[in-house]
Amino acid sequence: MPGKQLELSRRSAFFSDPFFADLHSGLCDGVEKRLAELSTRTLGLTGAGRSEAAHNIQVSASNDKFQIQLELPGFAPEDFSLKTKDDLIIVEAVHEAKNDDGSSKMRRFTKQFNMPAGVVTEKLVSTYSGEGVLSVEAPRVISAPEGAQVSDAMKAQSQAFV
Repeated sequence: MPGKQLELSRRSAFFSDPFFADLHSGLCDGVEKRLAELSTRTLGLTGAGRSEAAHNIQVSASNDKFQIQLELPGFAPEDFSLKTKDDLIIVEAVHEAKNDDGSSKMRRFTKQFNMPAGVVTEKLVSTYSGEGVLSVEAPRVISAPEGAQVSDAMKAQSQAFV
């Protein structure tokens, strides 16, 4: 059965859709500016112009590992900083690009993640791939309460965190 394949698009392409093009042409500059500011604040990135948030975020905790994966294309490895505070991991990224005309554009991303019990923060490692995926991993050690089997405690504390 031949069918038409639809292309998935990002949120910023909303007004590029022919169905909504008339709506976009009817908006005044003030409303467009407010929409851009709102999307910038709510999507996690701040900066000049329209910005994007992380395309995909996955947070998981298994019996022996805690892992965060963020899809953040357009940044460089040196743009990222990771901080821990109590049971939080704070991921920050700042990227400044200079244009040929001398102007610059800054992109900023900040997000906090709660860590489950047993994460060894001293062994926290991160990598940033060429495809724009930031991976943050740390080993996890779960200790059983007195009188309980370790396997029971591991099953009880193995869950996904968002």
